[in-house]
Amino acid sequence: MDSYERSIELLRFCRSHHKLACTMMRRNGLTAGVPPILDYLHDHNGCIQNELSRNCHLEPATITSILTTMERDGLIERRADPGDRRVWRVYMTGVGAEADKTLRRTSARIAELCFEGFAPEEIDAALGILARITRNMHRAMDTESECCEEKKKNHD
Repeated sequence: MDSYERSIELLRFCRSHHKLACTMMRRNGLTAGVPPILDYLHDHNGCIQNELSRNCHLEPATITSILTTMERDGLIERRADPGDRRVWRVYMTGVGAEADKTLRRTSARIAELCFEGFAPEEIDAALGILARITRNMHRAMDTESECCEEKKKNHD
């Protein structure tokens, strides 16, 4: 299998997982964009929006849009930082905590479906490989982003 075919196989995996996850999350009332934010807030409740953007790998404008919807739906609330009124902190509400429980149950079910028929050591090996692939992709995205920013500076 050459590099192109490897890339296509990874794409098939990503699309299949994404489609299954979106279908199951939607069925449980969780819309696109919400799961990574709830997941991050689970361990970092009260973080600032920029931190969410950075750690969820979403653009600040995208985070703002998703948070506005989540706030409207009662999943989160934004409060000005007492030390710096220009900074907004994001807190999960009780409704958000219930949605987070749903997210965790749904995610566990997705993993069960994905790894059906796998031995525990195969699951560990597969997850280790996927973690390495993810780190490589994040490193590549960071490099590409820096490259694009540099080209934009030189063009202006």
